[in-house]
Amino acid sequence: MKSRSASPTPATVSAMARSPMSARARVHDSLQVPWRAAGWGAALGSVAAALWCLPAPWLAAAVASASHGRFQLTQAEGSVWTGSAVLMLTGGEGSRDATALPGRLRWRLRPACASPLSSTEST
Repeated sequence: MKSRSASPTPATVSAMARSPMSARARVHDSLQVPWRAAGWGAALGSVAAALWCLPAPWLAAAVASASHGRFQLTQAEGSVWTGSAVLMLTGGEGSRDATALPGRLRWRLRPACASPLSSTEST
């Protein structure tokens, strides 16, 4: 078994001399790679957390916009994933008629990737 020496070989020295980057720049770049990955991980984690914590009034605005004002979720509470609101039916934008259904509409949304075994509901 050959032991490695601490001194570089002549081929390595000539390759380093031809390289436009200095050894210090190469070390600096190799240290930046983990920080870039950590930065991307933090950014993606922040986006996921923001999506997880979206407030229910944002869902109410999306429902009203998608239905052209015919369905409105008023007094929305909670998050987009688990929340409640009073459902109000109207004739659309500009209509004066509105009927609020009695009680609150409650919802609980789960991502499609959630395990069906995680639910404890019985039929």
